[in-house]
Amino acid sequence: MPRFSDDVHDLASEAMPIINIPVVREDMTDLDCSLPENQSSPGCNIAYTIFDSVFLAIIIGIIIYAVIIFAAIKTKNQNLKIFLIVSMFLPFLAPIGLIIALLIITNAI
Repeated sequence: MPRFSDDVHDLASEAMPIINIPVVREDMTDLDCSLPENQSSPGCNIAYTIFDSVFLAIIIGIIIYAVIIFAAIKTKNQNLKIFLIVSMFLPFLAPIGLIIALLIITNAI
């Protein structure tokens, strides 16, 4: 009479892996980024990617602040001016302030 462990052993011997997970040895993770063949590897270019992202975010932020300030100068309504200035300092109001600023600039408000 076959035992349950024999059946499991037979099934395990016929099993195929679903996903092959690459094994990275810890002693092989050090990259020498000064070598030309390693210049394009993701491990060597991460600082440039982060710098580009931060630089782009700063440029977009400056443009958004300039739009809000221009709209605050252009409007004659004191309540909208106060709201636009406050929305620059409170991050959760910034999208609403930007939309209102664009509406003021296009003379929709």
